[in-house]
Parts: sequence; C-alpha cells; structure tokens
Amino acid sequence: MANKTYLKSSLNWDKLIVEYRTSGKSAAKWCEEHGFKVHQLRFQISKRSKADKESKSTNVSFLPVEVIPELEEILESSTSILLRIGKIEICITENFNPNLLAAVIKTLQPLC
Repeated sequence: MANKTYLKSSLNWDKLIVEYRTSGKSAAKWCEEHGFKVHQLRFQISKRSKADKESKSTNVSFLPVEVIPELEEILESSTSILLRIGKIEICITENFNPNLLAAVIKTLQPLC
C-alpha cells in the first residue's frame, strides 16, 4: 500500500503520473501494482490537466521589440514586416493568420 505522507506531495504525484504514462500499462494494472485505486490516479491526472489549462489561459507575456530607425519609413509604407526573434526571421504579410503566428512564436521561444 502507498505511504500516506508520500501521497500528500503534489511533486510526488507528478512523478507517479509520469511513471504511469511511460509504463505502457493500463491504469488498472499500474494502480494494482503500486497500491492505488484507479480513481485516485484519474483524479490526480484530471487535477493537473485543469491546472495546466488555467495557467496557460492566464499566463501572458510580452517580448521587447526593437525598431531600427532606418527601417521605420519602410515599415510605414510596406504591407509586410520582418519579425526577428533571435536568429530567426519571419515575414508577416497584411493578411497573416494571428493564431498561426502566435503558435509559431510559442514554438520558437525556447529555441531563441
């Protein structure tokens, strides 16, 4: 049977969930082997899923933007802009998809 002190720790549940997911076993089999009830595991997974969704929807950050003075005139008359993030350049045209751009930037941030 699982240690009750061990169960109280959120960090330990995070580790247990990773262990379960990487085991390749069904929830019932994994829980049987580790002394948990399936509903306990499902509850902890659901709890973390909800917390992840809430943190993603409220966690907004902005990046600094540097406008190069020589390019300011070009930007004012152009229908596209060149966005530089680290070593990566993205050309954004007038009819760009904002959701696609946000997804690309989110993907690139850890790489820059």
